[in-house]
Amino acid sequence: DFRMQAVGNALNGFWPECDDHVILYQQESTLDCAIVWEGSDDVLDWLSNFNFGPSDWCGFGMVHSGFKAKALRMLGGIDFNQVIRNKLDKCNKVTVAGHSLGGAQAELFAACANARHVEAWNVEKRLSSWLKGTPERMTPF
Repeated sequence: DFRMQAVGNALNGFWPECDDHVILYQQESTLDCAIVWEGSDDVLDWLSNFNFGPSDWCGFGMVHSGFKAKALRMLGGIDFNQVIRNKLDKCNKVTVAGHSLGGAQAELFAACANARHVEAWNVEKRLSSWLKGTPERMTPF
């Protein structure tokens, strides 16, 4: 059985009608989780897509500035920290996915979360990290 339950939904909106969503799902039998990032769906997302100047990310070198800005905005948001990151220690494994702009943010998050060469004080590393705990079933929302 590969049924997954949504167990967290982070919303980051700083402009009316331009909200970004990240949803945390948990597979009931394995307790594996997936963080799913929403793709481009409004004018501010497209402005981020076109902001392609270089910017450093998590010690990897230069990445797309707009993708970095959107990822940092979500990762640093109250919702993500209280509703998503707060639950990651209850996951057996964590997979990330996204479409379009969400795919870029998912890749930035995963790269930094799995980076071994980055100092703990690095802001991107701190926002992309969590301590693994004992997997447990979470309550769907």
